[in-house]
Amino acid sequence: MRNLLTLFFLFLILSGCGIKQMRMNIDATKARTDEIYRWQQQQIESDIKRDSLLKAMAHQINSLENQLRTFHALTTNRLNDLDLSLSKVHQSILETSGRFSDVAMGVSEVRKRVVGDSADEDTTSARVALDAADQDLAKGNYELAIAGYSTFLERWANSPLAGNAYIGRGEAKLATKDTSGAIADFRAATQTKCPKLPTAYWLLGKTLHAKKDIKGAKEAWQTLVKKFPDTTEAVRAKEKLRELEKKR
Repeated sequence: MRNLLTLFFLFLILSGCGIKQMRMNIDATKARTDEIYRWQQQQIESDIKRDSLLKAMAHQINSLENQLRTFHALTTNRLNDLDLSLSKVHQSILETSGRFSDVAMGVSEVRKRVVGDSADEDTTSARVALDAADQDLAKGNYELAIAGYSTFLERWANSPLAGNAYIGRGEAKLATKDTSGAIADFRAATQTKCPKLPTAYWLLGKTLHAKKDIKGAKEAWQTLVKKFPDTTEAVRAKEKLRELEKKR
């Protein structure tokens, strides 16, 4: 009897331990289940947010695509309008150029008829124009003289009197302190066949000497002495050359 009681108490004790372990296992399983549920809920919420974000991005992309299509259409239309405008402007320029060409040709014809003088001939008109410029030079009207000589050289560049015009314009430029312009005119005069070539060489050498171009001055005077030895200008050039030799 005592043994039976002992076995009964042992059974109760063991049964209580098993129930406790089962409860603990159940609680642990429930905790893991809850944790899994919470994780799934978080995943579902994350997926919902992601889908919402993707939808918003897709909407923005569609909106941008629509704006780009609209901009492309507007730009294409404006470029077409611009091409058309440029084409019209180009056509207008061509027409205007043609009109200017016609006008220029007409002016040229009128000028030929009005002038009536050959550029290669020493005409009365050329002499009159040169005399007027010479008078302005003598009176000290240097700017008028320069303008007169320039007009003469434009109209009668091949005239035998062209050298005289270069010399006169060079003297007028010297008076206005345009030394470089004067040298260019005197040098141009030496390339002509005018009767005043000795004067051109003398003035060229004198002006170069004043600018301290001793070598250029000597060359001009030496040419003068060689080509026109019996002229007054050549005598003065010889004196200058002797002075230069003494200074060496």
